[in-house]
Amino acid sequence: MKFESYKQEVITAETSINGVSLNHKTKTIRVLGENYRLSPIEYEILNKLMSHPGRIFSREELMDAVATSYVVNDRTIDSHIKRIRSKIFSSDEEAGKTFIKTRNGIGYSIPDLRKKD
Repeated sequence: MKFESYKQEVITAETSINGVSLNHKTKTIRVLGENYRLSPIEYEILNKLMSHPGRIFSREELMDAVATSYVVNDRTIDSHIKRIRSKIFSSDEEAGKTFIKTRNGIGYSIPDLRKKD
């Protein structure tokens, strides 16, 4: 009898980083006690970024993360990042740019503030 090993992925109800929590069940984000609804693409982008804090994702990698259900291009990713920033940090544009960092010519990341850059 042959046994195959497998990896079971454990999905938690929420991912939190830098004071922002992403709820995987409701597809919402909580910032400073306020909940915000996310579009499916916004959710997929944030889920990818928040799952790997500190890692820089190219536009192409983010497109691959959402392309299974939607047709996207590199400028679509830029537009969604801008919408995410303005949605959850509407009163503080700089906070949005600090939470999701643009790495010019490379892509986007969410810095892990627990580590030094």
